[in-house]
Amino acid sequence: MSPRVDSPTDDGRFPLVRKGYDRSVVDHFVSATQAQIARLLQQYDALRASNYELRQALAAIRRGTERGD
Repeated sequence: MSPRVDSPTDDGRFPLVRKGYDRSVVDHFVSATQAQIARLLQQYDALRASNYELRQALAAIRRGTERGD
């Protein structure tokens, strides 16, 4: 006999089975969350590198302005 699954919810909660949450739904959620975290970390790294480059360029401009270039 397969476990009974309550009707799915649209409010973000996991569907319940007889003895807990539906494992496949939770596994999918965890996988999707991990993928989203990986994408966000890549974006963070790219933005951080870009910010560093901009700061270096600004510092070079300021040094040139101070010397009267």
